[in-house]
Amino acid sequence: MIQTLIKKLKTHQKIAVISHVRPDCDAIGSQVALCLWLKKNGIGAMAFNEDELHPSVAWIQKGFAVERPDTGRLAKADAFVYLDGNSHERFGRPGEFARDSGLPLYMIDHHPDPAGYFEIAVSEVSASSTAELVFRIFEESDLDLIDREVAEALYAGMMTDTGSFRYDSVSAYTHRAIAELIDRGGIVPEAIHANIFDGKKPGQLILLGKCLDSIQLHARNMIATISVTDSMLKSTDSTYDDLEGVVNYPLTIAGVRASVLMCEVDGRVKLSLRSKSVFNVNLWARTLNGGGHAKAAGAWHDGPLEKTLEKVLETGMQQMNAKPDKDQATEPDTYTDPDSDPDSDTNPDTSRPGPTV
Repeated sequence: MIQTLIKKLKTHQKIAVISHVRPDCDAIGSQVALCLWLKKNGIGAMAFNEDELHPSVAWIQKGFAVERPDTGRLAKADAFVYLDGNSHERFGRPGEFARDSGLPLYMIDHHPDPAGYFEIAVSEVSASSTAELVFRIFEESDLDLIDREVAEALYAGMMTDTGSFRYDSVSAYTHRAIAELIDRGGIVPEAIHANIFDGKKPGQLILLGKCLDSIQLHARNMIATISVTDSMLKSTDSTYDDLEGVVNYPLTIAGVRASVLMCEVDGRVKLSLRSKSVFNVNLWARTLNGGGHAKAAGAWHDGPLEKTLEKVLETGMQQMNAKPDKDQATEPDTYTDPDSDPDSDTNPDTSRPGPTV
């Protein structure tokens, strides 16, 4: 399928590459790297995203600028590539424009249940990240096209979407790809890690403390919850984006099988669910009109927080007492959110001092 996509991309003059709303490092890293590949092959490229990029992600675009959507610019494309998402609604205005354009639509993604309207879809749930799939485009065309900017972008995507290479989606191939990026790009992993995880505001550390203080254990200490109020965000001069990865901290508690972060956002409650066992939080999230992967998912609830907690525990206990779904042991440990990527897979490396949200 990669070769088929490569041949098709080379028939176009100018391609718009779009990434999902609230983009993470995998989305932007894949987007920048693919645009650089197109450029190196003499194909015009444009990169679009609906949202302003968080500083932990924005540095990646030094290799290729990611623009906010502009109808005039979008209209110059003769094809669209969707990255790190597999349906129109996850891409905001660029996705809507592409949907209505009548132009060829291509997709590269590692999340489950892709829509069926793409002309070519590189959809591999077993891949550690979308960045790993974009790396294969370089591998199956010309590895010599990998320079420092490409390598940094792909490394950032692969490292964050694998929780610093600790998830079971990581394969020997993942590590071979990383070796190629380091060798050919001359990158410094420590510097990339610092760009993503360091440089936090004091308020973020205070917010982390408040979050950890809110941890409650339920169901014989197998389920942990974190509650984040709007006042907690305001008092620490923080936003929802500053909670990146916090949901993972309770998973370090002995006996905890699943963790749920509940945060007040725009009058509703946004949920991030994580698991480190065969407990399938994707099925749990579906009972809350959300979804995702077996070990990482997201959902929304109308609130208030107290009612959300009741519903989360009610449905969680039902799922915990259910027979294991066959997908629980086979689905890679990656993440998608039905609305966006609430934690962006930029998960904390708990071996590092301080929060890595």
